[in-house]
Amino acid sequence: MLNQRSLLLALLSCSGLLLSACSSEPNSRQMQQALEQELQQLNNLTTGFLGNEAKLEVLKVEKLSCHNAKPAAGYTCQIAVTTKAPLLGESTKQSQVHFVQGENGNWHVLN
Repeated sequence: MLNQRSLLLALLSCSGLLLSACSSEPNSRQMQQALEQELQQLNNLTTGFLGNEAKLEVLKVEKLSCHNAKPAAGYTCQIAVTTKAPLLGESTKQSQVHFVQGENGNWHVLN
């Protein structure tokens, strides 16, 4: 009886941690991965026509703020993104981006 109770308490504790992890907003690293994934699609198109000279890179993402995007899913976040573009060099711009979490746990940019 004691072992079953201990197991039940352990499972409840773990499930609480998992639920809280799923419901938290994305961090800067997760945002950068989502933006890089989105940019990869654009780079595939542009480098096909113009070569690697047209490739854009995300160098850094800084999360400034996030809020729940209710009633929509995900989070709307204010971020500072440092990018590197051929001929233009590095630049940092602030932007508002809507992030949603996929079933696999990865974050994606919602267009």
